[in-house]
Formats: sequence, structure tokens, C-alpha cells
Amino acid sequence: MSRELKMVAPVMRTLLPLLMLLLVGIGQGRATPFLELEPNNGFSGAQFLDPHDGSISLIGTYNGPNAGGFIDDDFFRFRVGSGDLIAATLTPASATIQMSMFLYDPTELFTGVAVFGSQPSFAYLAPVGGTYYLTTAGLTPYSSGHYRLQVTGLTPSGAVPAPSTAFLLIAAVTAWGLWACGSNEDRRCPASRS
Repeated sequence: MSRELKMVAPVMRTLLPLLMLLLVGIGQGRATPFLELEPNNGFSGAQFLDPHDGSISLIGTYNGPNAGGFIDDDFFRFRVGSGDLIAATLTPASATIQMSMFLYDPTELFTGVAVFGSQPSFAYLAPVGGTYYLTTAGLTPYSSGHYRLQVTGLTPSGAVPAPSTAFLLIAAVTAWGLWACGSNEDRRCPASRS
């Protein structure tokens, strides 16, 4: 093997999985994903995910436990409204890699959502609106590589939460009632009784 090829091989081993993840996402009709930004190893340094359409796709890097047991946790934060359904899927570039995700509420308390596996995913109904935190980590010892994190159900910053279905139903019935009673000549509408 030539000297130049020996120098290129390690770079290609690092970049090829990342390029494959990007191409798979684009091939599935998704926008180009965000990239994970370090340092994001705790609540205070959590990377803010600001979606434009209520969903996010992100490419990150994991480092599995080393000899000292160190695990590189990646923290992300995002806004959701009360009653929003948060759904997340974590896909490592290699199917042999085990990963984890944990979800924390706006007060940084564990929500009880913890998933593990080669493609962990969850769905969670947010009881309160606010900023939620999601952590990811590679669990396969002495491993490193890239992953794709997809999260849906997010509220874009500055967005006005959509009205609930109940509110829209009440508004529609009220509007219909006002229209019907306003055109009722025989005074059967309660508002028109004297």
C-alpha cells in the first residue's frame, strides 16, 4: 500500500460513516441534519435544538466506556408544549453498537424514560410545557463513531403554541351558534328570548 493511501485510510474510516448517515437522511426526504456541538456534557452545556418544523435530525459522535469507565454523555435541550408528544430515535452508524437515551423534564428531574439498545427509541407525552433535556451515550466498551438522533414533537423558539382541539371545537360551535341565532326569526335561540 502506498504511503498516501495509508494516510487517507484513517480519515476515510472516520468520514465514511458520517457521510453514509447524511446520505441516508437526505435519501429519506429529510433536510440536512444538524451537527452535534461540543462541549455538551451536562445540563448547563446542553446543545439547544431549535426546529423549524417541529422535528430535528442531528448527527453526533459517541465514545463508549474506556478503561476508566468514562462515558461521553451528550446533552441536548429543546422546547415542547404541554400535552405535546415527544418521540425520539437514536441510530448508531453500526448496528453492533449499544446506546442509551434518557429524558429529563424542565426542572432537570428524570422523567422515567430510559431506553437502551442498538436503535433505542421512545414516545413521551409531556405533562407540562418547557425546556426538556435528552442525553445520549454509547455503551459499547472501547468504541467510538457517529449516530443520528431524530426527535419530533418540538416547539420552534418564538412559536405560538397551536390551539388545542377542544379550543377549536368550542370556537367553531360558538361561531355557528352566533350565526344561527342571529338569523333565527322565530326566537328559538336562548340569546334572543326576552
